Amino acid sequence: MVLLLETWETCPSPPAIKNGASFRPLLTNYTAGSSVKYRCHRYHVLEGPETVHCVQGKWTAQPTCLDPKEKCGSPPVVKNGDVIGPRLTEYESDSSVEYTCFEHHFLQGSNRIYCSNRQWTTPPDCIEPCTLSKEIMDKNNLILRWSFDDKSYFFHGDYIEFLCKENHYGAPSTSMFDFRVQCSRGQLTYPRCIERGR
Repeated sequence: MVLLLETWETCPSPPAIKNGASFRPLLTNYTAGSSVKYRCHRYHVLEGPETVHCVQGKWTAQPTCLDPKEKCGSPPVVKNGDVIGPRLTEYESDSSVEYTCFEHHFLQGSNRIYCSNRQWTTPPDCIEPCTLSKEIMDKNNLILRWSFDDKSYFFHGDYIEFLCKENHYGAPSTSMFDFRVQCSRGQLTYPRCIERGR
């Protein structure tokens, strides 16, 4: 009687699944409560529970490995940038596209992304430049320290150095470090100078 009970509780080797396999080699039989974990072949999508269990001589429902849909859709839109060449609606797996940023914008990240398992890798950022304001410079009594800095646009991350105009000095709340300013995502913090004698 005990032997019959053990036979009833034992499960045979679980059937193989199409386009998938178990994580470990299968045994010829399994005791009640045992489990087997499945995985799908590359690019195939697992549907259902990845683990099956031996219950009263039978295995619980097995997963299915769906056929791959390897193609990617149109690549992500990047603000202040675009892909080089025509933009398609579908791309094969392992294909790639290259991005370029609009003029004066700083490209952060890889300029090339790849289609892998129906998804694109992370696209770059195109970070806006800083536009030098002559109006604010005049208001704050500033000039550029270096003559070659006499341009209107600066890339994200660039440093711009200012000086006070002649007969002006830094405002009491301004330190010498405030005159070396870094462009950060289109924003510049201008120091302020005041006229001597005021």
